[in-house]
Amino acid sequence: MPAVRGAVGMRRCKKGNDNQGLVGSQFRIVLHEKPEFSGIFGNIIMGLELVDLISTCGDKAGKPSKSFVISACGKL
Repeated sequence: MPAVRGAVGMRRCKKGNDNQGLVGSQFRIVLHEKPEFSGIFGNIIMGLELVDLISTCGDKAGKPSKSFVISACGKL
């Protein structure tokens, strides 16, 4: 599955402050096509506009400048 806008994936990453070499995972939502990103397991089918709005409240590294609470999000 290609990493196109709205794709959802997971990325394994080393925890920077961990001396034991443990790894963690981060969910990623692709906002710009990234052919090199291969950990895709789904796509956003509704609400990409909300993701775009939230993405404007962060820096280029992805660090948010505000806190967000997602509530009453519904069920599939």
